[in-house]
Amino acid sequence: MSEINKDIQLAGLKSAFKYSYSGIIIIDNNHRIVYMNPYACETLNLQQDECIGKKHTNYFPHSSLVDVMNNKDFQKNIKVLRNGKKLLVTRVPVYLKGSTLGAVVTFKNVVDLQKDEMEVRSKLAKKGLTAKHTFKDIVHESEVMSETIEVAKSYAETDSSILITGESGTGKEIFAQSIHNNSSRKHSPFVAINCATLQETMLEAELFGYTEASFTGAKKGGKHGLFQKAHLGTLFLDEVGEIKPSMQAKLLRVLQEKEIRPIGSDIVIPIDVRIIAATNKNNLLKDIQTNNFRLDLLFRLNTLNLHLPPLREREEDIIAISRNYLSIHCPHVLREDSLLVEEIFNKLLEHKFYGNIRELINILERFVLLIKLQKKFKNINALFDKLIDKHLYEKDEGLNQITATIGTKIESSERQKLIDTLLLTGGSRIKAAKELNISPTTLWRRMKKYGLI
Repeated sequence: MSEINKDIQLAGLKSAFKYSYSGIIIIDNNHRIVYMNPYACETLNLQQDECIGKKHTNYFPHSSLVDVMNNKDFQKNIKVLRNGKKLLVTRVPVYLKGSTLGAVVTFKNVVDLQKDEMEVRSKLAKKGLTAKHTFKDIVHESEVMSETIEVAKSYAETDSSILITGESGTGKEIFAQSIHNNSSRKHSPFVAINCATLQETMLEAELFGYTEASFTGAKKGGKHGLFQKAHLGTLFLDEVGEIKPSMQAKLLRVLQEKEIRPIGSDIVIPIDVRIIAATNKNNLLKDIQTNNFRLDLLFRLNTLNLHLPPLREREEDIIAISRNYLSIHCPHVLREDSLLVEEIFNKLLEHKFYGNIRELINILERFVLLIKLQKKFKNINALFDKLIDKHLYEKDEGLNQITATIGTKIESSERQKLIDTLLLTGGSRIKAAKELNISPTTLWRRMKKYGLI
């Protein structure tokens, strides 16, 4: 190498060290500081002139830099606390022709790392990583839903993990978004993923991100994972009960250590994310007993539990949701054909709604479409059969049997629950309704339905 190139190289290294956005400290084989760049001085609140030539242990008494040098060891991305600041530190020995000349330590303030991440994440937030719903969007009239919303609001005031349970279609993501928007993290990203829709390797890539060329098909330049995108915000893990056990172990480690390592990278990235998970499984404990779900992960996710009752257990909400939907999408039918609306509402109250709110909205959408098309039906039963696609179920005997079995079991359980509660309250309908968190009117309807009056 020519003298000119050597001069350029040396000048370039000096500039790189001086203006580096990482702290750099170099010691010689006598353990004395020979170099400290401006970032290191500013972060550690030290003066360069005072430190040069001094033993580094004068300032860092518990440093393992000497061990790194003596053992020819290599330490990367170690978390340490210095002068009250959290640092991510890398320590490397310096060799020349087989001899150890000293060691170099580089570090980054975790706060600065998070600021860098937030610059990226603020751009990501503009791409739609936000929660659209609030508690005001949850249409209801039942007491049980009012109480559920109040519990959810109290959970929003904490940073603890929440597990939302409930049947499919009960509104778990709407509650997750509402909790986020009612929390101190509302100005930060809300990121959601359905864990059941991705294979294990793809789920890992989505959650943790990856570097370029880390696997076949990886994007050029790599990709930020959802944990990074949700930094300082909320990550909603829907259908968490479908995650494979091996992936559960990786998720558990992230929740414990609050840091992620992208696929193909050896860099550890600190994260600050509030986790809200959801499952429609009746009992994850059954999966734990069969080793399909980790008990320690359940404990991590289920710090706070929020159960959403099925729609059939809150009949007041069926009418409230239906009336609200029609007032938005077909207001004239409420004004001009109240008799038809009343008949439809009565049929809705008789329906099982195993698909819950999602199924109710589908029925209402069909109803509005038929009204707009001015379709005529000979009676209300014919109209309602069209709304629920009853003919599709009749063609599938297997599905009919499954639906009938589920329905019979649920009805039997509901009937027995009514009987037990009435016996407990001495036959008082008012006390029984209060015990069941339903209105006396709803209690009367159910008693009539199950032949108890």
